[in-house]
Amino acid sequence: MESVITGSGAREMLLRSGTRIVGNIAFRDITEENLSVVELRASLNSEEARPVVISVVLTRDRKLKTWRIVALYAADFGGQTDEVFDLDRLFEIRVAANEAAVLPLLSQLQEAQARYALGVGQNRFGTLAELRRAGEITGLADGRYRGYRIEVVVNNQTVPPTFQIHAVPERYRETGRRSFLMDDSGVLRGADRQGERARPSDPIIKGKDGEAVEVE
Repeated sequence: MESVITGSGAREMLLRSGTRIVGNIAFRDITEENLSVVELRASLNSEEARPVVISVVLTRDRKLKTWRIVALYAADFGGQTDEVFDLDRLFEIRVAANEAAVLPLLSQLQEAQARYALGVGQNRFGTLAELRRAGEITGLADGRYRGYRIEVVVNNQTVPPTFQIHAVPERYRETGRRSFLMDDSGVLRGADRQGERARPSDPIIKGKDGEAVEVE
């Protein structure tokens, strides 16, 4: 890959295979009042087929200072550009899958806390590290699971001791939308907290008897 400056002053990346240029990626900025968009156009040059142009459109979230892909397009060179898929929809699918996957984990961690307190914890609850050392859980060494940060808050100074297990999206609206909270009562709560921790006042998703509750 080689970076070059075109005659118009734009930056372009040349993709090489040996001495032959097999493609290029051109960057084009479009600025609007409240939106910055960058379009990456990559044309793969092939002797056997018509070149294909792929355009990826990104928007910049000025508040979070991050870039986010919103659409992907592809077309034959010089032909009509068709949208291949809407990545907003892909984000929705990924968010739903991550949220569905993290809920059973919270229940497993709640059960692990109960076993720990009855065993080596001697009526005390454990941190993630303590639960791992006791063999009650595996993995979660970095506290991350399926796009969520898993945080365990233990208070062994109260009588009886308490704990809270938080699941917070690593990247709000990209890896998860809702935040979740499971505590020592066995009640699971969740709400859209815009990337912040869930609260004890949030809607109940599952009661302490394990019964699911429908939440809008």
